[in-house]
Amino acid sequence: MLRKLTKHLRPGGVVLFHELDWSFVRSEPAVPTYDRCCRWIIDTFDRSNASLTNTVARLHRAFLVSGLPPPTMHMRTVIGDAVSAEAWLRAVADIVITLQPAIEQHGVATSADLGPDTIADRLVQEVASSGGIVVGRAEIGAWSRV
Repeated sequence: MLRKLTKHLRPGGVVLFHELDWSFVRSEPAVPTYDRCCRWIIDTFDRSNASLTNTVARLHRAFLVSGLPPPTMHMRTVIGDAVSAEAWLRAVADIVITLQPAIEQHGVATSADLGPDTIADRLVQEVASSGGIVVGRAEIGAWSRV
């Protein structure tokens, strides 16, 4: 695909991709509900043959295999506590709720496991009561000039 895309660029044009990588999600100290939600998301995508992990290496390799120069790559993520990462925690809950049919279809978890009506508040409260931090999914930017 990258090889075909570059044919549409002028010399000096830029090929840029922005992808997600869930390899780095975690909590410290462990926040069971957060870690479980992230695992449900990752497992659901894995079972759907759409991996959300190791994107960094796969994206780098895709540029090289397509004949592009090695890409410049940057990574950003959310790191914070219950207050500074609240929007991220609520986004994780929204992703789980949105994926609920696929989560159940792939046997990753049940509706009872998810508790969709309270999951967002439980995430925020659990991070707050642990006094810990969460690390969100990484956003990877990769680009090369042709």
